[in-house]
Amino acid sequence: MLKHYEYVHNYDKNLQLSCGVSGCAKVYRSVRYLKKHIQQYHSDLFHLNDANGQEETVLDYLNLGSEEIDEFGGNENNDADVIDITSNRPDQTHPASDAIAFEVGGLLMLSNEILVQKLRRHFEIGSLDETGFADILNQHNALTSNLSEALSSGSKLQTYVKKHMTYIEPISISLNVSGDAPDDDDSDGDDGMLPMQYIPILKTLKALLNQEDVLAQVLEDRRSKDGVIRDFCDGDVFRESPLFQQHPNALQVMLYNDEFSCTIHCAIGARITKFLQFTLCLPLINDLKLLETEVCVDGSNYHFYGTVSFVAADNLAAHGLGGFFENFSSALKLCRFCNATKESMALSFDEKRFILRTSSSYDAQVKLVCQNKVLASTYGVKHPSPLNQLAFFHVCNGLTADIAHDLFEGFVHESIELVLASLVRKDFFTVAHLNDVIDQFDYSVVDKANKPPPVSLHGTSPKLRLTQSQMWTFARLLPFFVGDHVPQETCDEWKFFLQLLDYIEHLCAQAFDLAELANLKELTEDLHTSFCSLFEHNVKPKRHFSIHYPGLIKKIWTPSSLLDDEI
Repeated sequence: MLKHYEYVHNYDKNLQLSCGVSGCAKVYRSVRYLKKHIQQYHSDLFHLNDANGQEETVLDYLNLGSEEIDEFGGNENNDADVIDITSNRPDQTHPASDAIAFEVGGLLMLSNEILVQKLRRHFEIGSLDETGFADILNQHNALTSNLSEALSSGSKLQTYVKKHMTYIEPISISLNVSGDAPDDDDSDGDDGMLPMQYIPILKTLKALLNQEDVLAQVLEDRRSKDGVIRDFCDGDVFRESPLFQQHPNALQVMLYNDEFSCTIHCAIGARITKFLQFTLCLPLINDLKLLETEVCVDGSNYHFYGTVSFVAADNLAAHGLGGFFENFSSALKLCRFCNATKESMALSFDEKRFILRTSSSYDAQVKLVCQNKVLASTYGVKHPSPLNQLAFFHVCNGLTADIAHDLFEGFVHESIELVLASLVRKDFFTVAHLNDVIDQFDYSVVDKANKPPPVSLHGTSPKLRLTQSQMWTFARLLPFFVGDHVPQETCDEWKFFLQLLDYIEHLCAQAFDLAELANLKELTEDLHTSFCSLFEHNVKPKRHFSIHYPGLIKKIWTPSSLLDDEI
């Protein structure tokens, strides 16, 4: 069924997929996230191959009944959707293209059978005479025959896509990961070179700008007129950038980095993976340099410069791209936003007490580290970021917060586990009672998709195994689950939990004025101070990172806009 979703429905903009395994109510908008969910929570049922060990093709999965045939055949854009699948698949090597071409051929055959059945139905009820039937069938047969021929191999598929679609051809890059010079007489084919594909960003931008809706969005003035921060255009980085001052409509390129991996058959080490990540940045950075200094023409009367606005990434990726330490236990200074040490993180939750990293201080520290590698752990910086080669971007002003992991997989998760443990220990309710309420609660349509699973026990302590979205739902609904069992006025842990909810609500707002940012700063300091007074736990880096959120919002926009799309 997953293959059916992937081949037939994966690019449906209104797609909603329910898990349904053992009554699981999770709903996803992409096949990718559904597959990840099943792999993580229902791994015993997840099989990519059939019982004989043979990979199944799309036709094996399209076991359609009459109702499904009507649904599949009723879409006039199915042929275009099928072709669109081939143009959006990332693995466009020739073997992959050949496999896709084979599957597309099968879909075209199925499409032809569906059309024949529907036409016969019209003919039987007299809504189509024999001549009209023959004309339509001949036209359709000619179309599918031509398409089948055009898509019969990987090379023909590429030719068809280039001719009939907006196609940006990837550039092949060979990377030497062995450190040795390539061997001219390489009989075994293993010369330490890895093939990489880069889709040129300048050509991609030009293609996008030829779309009227995209161009309209770029030309729209999104700057705030009332001082409220709603967009990157309202932040300090935009206002202080020489490029955006001179060209307010310059392109704002947001880079996204998550789950970087190398899709090769052999296993490679972490060091090589990091090398590849930086090396793959180079053609992108070279194109972005051109975008900063030369115009990107959209094919009409408009000409655009552009640069990177910010980089959205999880903490590990942000530290890696920024040249910071990724191992939070091996450096003296662990924060990419300031020069805090492990000890100082626990002493204050006021950002003003810390020396913030700036582009000049970063560059000075990198220079010292390049001269003496021993200083890397002292400053928390290992090497210069390749992104700093850009004229109008610096990692000290353009790395966002990782709110999804900092909060809902970080200190919100930690805090609620500690609160639950305390409430259960005080006999206000039991974990069994909480699980009964979770199971029987009348969830809204939205919350059903993120219904929390039962709370487990580790010894006598409650343990939460929740996704980010489930954690958000659980936190919001916990007062309805057990609030009537807790003495509201006298329980300090419950007061802290309500304080946490208030903080989440303010932080996840979509707009901020300066007064609200000041309030958020105060809420942050009070929340973490209360945590330290109630629970004897170390202050982890994710909790410290949150003291920088008000400042980051003022610089580059609200972090709630960067929550993972699974939430």
